[in-house]
This record gives sequence, C-alpha cells and structure tokens, in this order.
Amino acid sequence: MNTKSFKRYEYLVYSCLILVAIILGLLGGGRNWDTVFSVLLNLSSELLSVGLLFFIMRLTIDKALAHQSEKIAVVLCYGSERIELPVELRRAEFTRAEILGRVGMIPMKDKGKRFSIKHFNTPDFLRAINTVAESEAEGSILSIPCDEEEFSQFDLPKN
Repeated sequence: MNTKSFKRYEYLVYSCLILVAIILGLLGGGRNWDTVFSVLLNLSSELLSVGLLFFIMRLTIDKALAHQSEKIAVVLCYGSERIELPVELRRAEFTRAEILGRVGMIPMKDKGKRFSIKHFNTPDFLRAINTVAESEAEGSILSIPCDEEEFSQFDLPKN
C-alpha cells in the first residue's frame, strides 16, 4: 500500500466516523437527558476506541512502508573482487526474477551473449533471497558467489 492510497483510506475512515457520530446523535432522541447523555457517552467511547485503533494501525502501516522501501545491495563476488549492481533494489521488489533481470542488465564482454552463473540454480540462492528479504537489518547485502569465468564475463570495472 503506498502513501497516496493510505491517505485516501484515512479520509474514508474519518468520514465514516463523522457519519456514525451524526447517526448516533440523531438516534439518541431528545426526550430524556439520560438517553442523550448515554448516547454521547457511548459515542465518545466508541470514537476514542476507533481513533486509538486507527492511530495504532497507521503507525504499523508507516513502519511496514518504511521497511519495504529499504535498499538492498546485490554484489557478485569472486575472491576479493566484487561487482555491485549499479542500482540497489528496494525490499518490496527483492525477488529472484528482479535480481536476475538486474544482473542481465550488466554489459557483457561478448555482446549479445547471456550471462551464466551456476549459483542462481541452487537452493542456497533462494534461501539467501528469503533470508535477506525477511531480515530486519538496514543496509542488507546479497552476495552472489561466482567462479573466475562467471565473474569475468561482465564488462564493468571491479570494486
């Protein structure tokens, strides 16, 4: 859920609360002050409860949105040499397909050829993706081990 849809949802909740307050006020009648007082007391406690729940929900959603926006670096490693993918991935888009797509965007020394990294076909790769995606740590890094041939197929300066 992005912040625009959350704002729209927030306005909807406030509108519903106002509508409920008006309806409950009208249902209270006016014949007996005890009835009016009872309706107002119930209404205020309901609004307080809904407001508190909405505030807690908003904090939770804000935290989840911030967590999904955190950046994750993907690094190809061979010994002490490293190639970091040019653009970090947001946690929300951190999937196997997205990683393979980003690696596929790295220029190759042999033009028109597709990259080949054996590690992508292992269960360890999928476990590493899940571990990093579920991690609470900021600045997470996914390291992809390569052999010399796999590492040297890319046409980028090494870090």
